[in-house]
Amino acid sequence: MKPLNRTISLALSLLLVGAAAHSNTVEELTKEQRITEFAKMPVAERQKPEFFAMKLVAKYSAERVDTESDRSKIKLEENEEIVVLNHMTNGKPSKELLIVEKNSRLNRTHILECGTFRGQRGWDLFIKFTEDGKKLLAETTKEADGGRMAIILGGSLVLTAPRIVEPISSGSVIISGNLTQSEAEAVAAFF
Repeated sequence: MKPLNRTISLALSLLLVGAAAHSNTVEELTKEQRITEFAKMPVAERQKPEFFAMKLVAKYSAERVDTESDRSKIKLEENEEIVVLNHMTNGKPSKELLIVEKNSRLNRTHILECGTFRGQRGWDLFIKFTEDGKKLLAETTKEADGGRMAIILGGSLVLTAPRIVEPISSGSVIISGNLTQSEAEAVAAFF
């Protein structure tokens, strides 16, 4: 019986060590890696309305997030969720937790066209909305009233979350998410 117990004990130890090693080596994918993964998805998946979403950030998101050091203890309303915005601050990668509405205000079905161009801080996206999208964009940005709107791909990749300083009634937006040329072109190709 002793060799069997030793074998079981050794097997459990190896499992635990393997699990610990695996959990320490799992790295979060970069924005470029995530966009590349999205590009591998079947076209039908990328064409689902929820693939692209514009969601309002809760008015007191930053204060609510700052009061809790443990993400699981942040109190959310029924219609809210938490997303993570990865960005660079003073040349260093940083994360910002955002509390956003669960339901998107605008989605993929509201986009008429999407293109890229070289902006001041990298490559930007130009998005033109349908007539329905134009109306929703104007209503949503009027309601935002100085708040922020998260622009999300694939349900979890937050490209950016700009502050809305005035209603946008033109029916088009420029998204500056510090994208590389290949990232911007890959995102534009999804539309």
